[in-house]
Amino acid sequence: MEEDKAKKDVEKEEEKEKRVKEGKDGENMEEDEGNKEKMKEKREEEEAWEEGLRLSQCLLDITWEQLNTGPWRDVDVCWRQLYTCASLVKATCQLIAATRGGNDDDDDDDDEIMKRLCCDKSCRSSNHSGGGDRGGSSSVAGNGDAGDDVTVDRLCGSGNSSSSNNNNRGSSSSSGGVVTATASALERMLREVIRTCDMGLLLGAPLLNNALARLVTALCHMLQPVGAAEAAAKTTPPGGAGEARKETSPELEPSVPRKKPRLDSKNDGTEGGRGGGGGGRERERGGGRGSGSSGSSDIIIDPARAVPRVSAPSLESFSRYLRSRRPVVITAAMQHWPATRRWSAPYLRRVAGPRTVPVEIGRRYTDDTWTQKLMTVDEFVSRHLEGAGGGDDDDGVGYLAQHQLFDQIPELRRDIVVPDYCCARCHDDDEDEDVDVNAWIGPRGTVSPLHHDPKHNLLAQVVGRKYVRLYAPDQSPRLYPHDGALLGNTSRVDAERPDAAEFPLFGDAEYEECVLEAGEMLYLPPRHWHYVRSLQLSFSVEV
Repeated sequence: MEEDKAKKDVEKEEEKEKRVKEGKDGENMEEDEGNKEKMKEKREEEEAWEEGLRLSQCLLDITWEQLNTGPWRDVDVCWRQLYTCASLVKATCQLIAATRGGNDDDDDDDDEIMKRLCCDKSCRSSNHSGGGDRGGSSSVAGNGDAGDDVTVDRLCGSGNSSSSNNNNRGSSSSSGGVVTATASALERMLREVIRTCDMGLLLGAPLLNNALARLVTALCHMLQPVGAAEAAAKTTPPGGAGEARKETSPELEPSVPRKKPRLDSKNDGTEGGRGGGGGGRERERGGGRGSGSSGSSDIIIDPARAVPRVSAPSLESFSRYLRSRRPVVITAAMQHWPATRRWSAPYLRRVAGPRTVPVEIGRRYTDDTWTQKLMTVDEFVSRHLEGAGGGDDDDGVGYLAQHQLFDQIPELRRDIVVPDYCCARCHDDDEDEDVDVNAWIGPRGTVSPLHHDPKHNLLAQVVGRKYVRLYAPDQSPRLYPHDGALLGNTSRVDAERPDAAEFPLFGDAEYEECVLEAGEMLYLPPRHWHYVRSLQLSFSVEV
């Protein structure tokens, strides 16, 4: 009896263990099925983003051909809008790949880094302070509505991260090697997304409340702590956590009105905005010693030919020069510009380093070898401002010239203030109400050939010094302009080294001249011929 009872107990235990095992096997099977389903969904999602990336690139290739066929002014705006849409789709796919890509083992590290990058609310607020529409090849629109803001936030992965994560920005994890590797890869991918956005801004047209411009601004804020995290991980001893040096963003300056009213001399006016004033072709570059780019010691201004100088004139006083079409140097009127205290090559790299801009390469834009290249601001600064650019080799001379940089990069736009003098206008002017704001940044020796512009211009010198020579419109017969409409506003004469045999009348032309110092502005009347040479590393703004 006892043996039978023990046998039954053993059988019951075996049966119980069998049922438990079968239950666990069932759970494992369900878990395996669930994992397979998740992996399948992940593969399908990745394939969808890859297909979106492929199709958007196909659209970009098609629109690129249309944008580069014939004169730019003849390109239908629909092609520019399509280029913007395709750029936005491509940037979205690239950003998804940057935030979700990588091996499964690295997903937690990627998620943690993205939480730290995207939770900063200041990054979001900076997206909504862009400038006005550009009339050229790109534009930066104003604030978007709430729906578009949410879209941009989603693209940047802001989610519902707590504000406490802000304290983690720029700090390295205890697993320094993993963070360094992940941050390096993430930084490379973010730079690719930024380039895609910049290409859309340069060649496209504003759409969706300029989502591209606001997206790229957010991405640049995201990129800053990635670089800081990588630097901190590299400098932190093994097993220790270091605090990375965090670059501070430029202070936010209040924006200025976008329109300028038509005023008489009795109206003090208000600050103007963007749009129509600058059409200049400040294009020729000298190549260092070989092109007369010596320092300011070779410039001696003849007092009889010196451009008059006035200190912070009132609108009424300035209007007298405006009405008489007389050039004048305005001093003591730029002290309130943040740019006069901030701008330098390192500052430019810190604020706009990963941004893609068009840079002119070559000595004269009339030369066959003259060209333009797209490069990042980091590359431009290192090659042409801090490097050997401006030497005897013409190929080494780069100039960020007549580019609407401030529309593309609003952070720099906040460093300048459109002068009140842009509000003063003569009643017989036919200019647009908006004011164009262009940037001219280059090394010592960059040269603008002798040329004239159809509109009123104010050349504001922020950094460095420039030599300027001016000829009144009535001197045009002695200045030998090029034939044809394309270069009809440009002289064939080298103003500082004229060929007397080829251009005998040029020596009889009357002119004025000045050295424009940092913090000074030069008023250039319409159709007034002017020649400009940088005496030092130069940052100028033309309005």
